[in-house]
Amino acid sequence: MAGKAIAGSVTLSCGRRMAYQRWGNSSSNSNNRIICAHGWLDNGNSFSYLGPYLGAQGYDVIAIDYIGHGRSDHLPEGVNYSFPSYIAHLKSFLEEIQWSSANVIGHSMGAGISMILSGIYPEMIQKCVLIDGFGPITTTAAKSPSLLRKAIEEENAYYKRSENEKKKVYDNVGKAIDARVRNVSSYPGKQYLSREAATSLVTRGTQLVVDNNNDEDIDEHNPNPVVFRHDPRLFLPSYTYFSNEQILNFIDGITAKTLLIQGKDGWPVDSQDLHDRKEHFKQKGLLSHLTLPGSHHLHIDPTSRVEVGIEILNFLKQ
Repeated sequence: MAGKAIAGSVTLSCGRRMAYQRWGNSSSNSNNRIICAHGWLDNGNSFSYLGPYLGAQGYDVIAIDYIGHGRSDHLPEGVNYSFPSYIAHLKSFLEEIQWSSANVIGHSMGAGISMILSGIYPEMIQKCVLIDGFGPITTTAAKSPSLLRKAIEEENAYYKRSENEKKKVYDNVGKAIDARVRNVSSYPGKQYLSREAATSLVTRGTQLVVDNNNDEDIDEHNPNPVVFRHDPRLFLPSYTYFSNEQILNFIDGITAKTLLIQGKDGWPVDSQDLHDRKEHFKQKGLLSHLTLPGSHHLHIDPTSRVEVGIEILNFLKQ
């Protein structure tokens, strides 16, 4: 393994600070660079296994905390989080670290972001790995009015809440870890999350209520109250959603070989939209598709992550 991560941050063109972790050796060879994009409400510790593993294989691996997540800044009050903004922030991050091209690994929401970025800026992506995610949530034109109305009303209601109502306080980190594990049981299908994986995500994703300036992962046995670092506005619905027709046009722009890894007990997705996306990829001869043992976080859960790492490494070496 590549050892302890080097922590850092950069200021994006929008003025927000984006935090990251880095493993391996800095590389001027774009084939050896990997940018990792985590899922919704997660953080860069989503790659606490793959980062050191791939770093030890000679890759220069950077895992970001998206704006509003982990140790990165939140968007200003009154600015709505949207899927396109995540794509813009990732592009800005690559510009700030002066990576003109790289491989990309995305999980869940990060997989959708990585896929769309690959279609908009094909010259920037060498290879693309999508882990239990195959594009953003979409809607139809007919549903757009009701979705926008709901988004406006929920956002207005949010700003009328007190600060105590916006962020739940947990008695200690252990209680927050318990909640993270428990929440997964309410997700569709047979999903699960190991306590080890939850601990990695939560210790980076929480802060002490009293000493909230600490920039280190909180010890899982710390007895003091904590809150999650992520912006509570992430729970608000977006103002806009892509249609599947738009997603297919983004896929048309992709030139990078793409590996889709799904967990056997991951997020259950089987729709005509997803079949259409796979057909678009197959017509281009770019898609490899694997279903591996594990759940939605199969890349970090200890019972499944080793096989995921091996498959990704083999794909990158092809």
